[in-house]
Amino acid sequence: MGKTIPMDSPFFDNIQIQQIINELLREIPKDPLEEIRQQNQELIKAYEELSKKQEELIKANKDLEERNKAILALNRELEEKNAQLSLLNQTRAQFISNLTHEFRTPINSILALSRILLDRIDGPLTSEQEKQVSFIRKAADDISNLVNDFLDLAKLEAGKITLNIGTVNLSELFSTLRGMMTPLITK
Repeated sequence: MGKTIPMDSPFFDNIQIQQIINELLREIPKDPLEEIRQQNQELIKAYEELSKKQEELIKANKDLEERNKAILALNRELEEKNAQLSLLNQTRAQFISNLTHEFRTPINSILALSRILLDRIDGPLTSEQEKQVSFIRKAADDISNLVNDFLDLAKLEAGKITLNIGTVNLSELFSTLRGMMTPLITK
């Protein structure tokens, strides 16, 4: 019976192979039974190493299964959190939309009534009354602008408004704004 070189042995060059062959030829088994025993011991050792490797592989597989279960649990948790956040975001958007619409009606009424008073449709105002109504008008304008900003933000988040980014001629823009604002300033 011959001996074999283990698979995990490094590669040998021709000189080393010849030396190994010469050593094996010099080693003539003294007793065939002894060689069988030696081969059996080598087989037992190889079997023990293989068993050890198999146990390590089983342990590694169990570790991987546990990690996989943990990752799957984390994924489920992330999906649940994502669904909760999505619902919360929808609720928030609906709340902002409802709130701004509910503010809009009374604010528009305040703006209209203050404009009627300032235009003196129902009669003259004292300077103090005009000052107070102007404060009311200014506050209502500010709240109206804030409500409009909230509505625009909600529309933007909902994808109902698209931004068109482009070049703007600033002199035309300021000229247009000046034309729009001049009548308001003179009032």
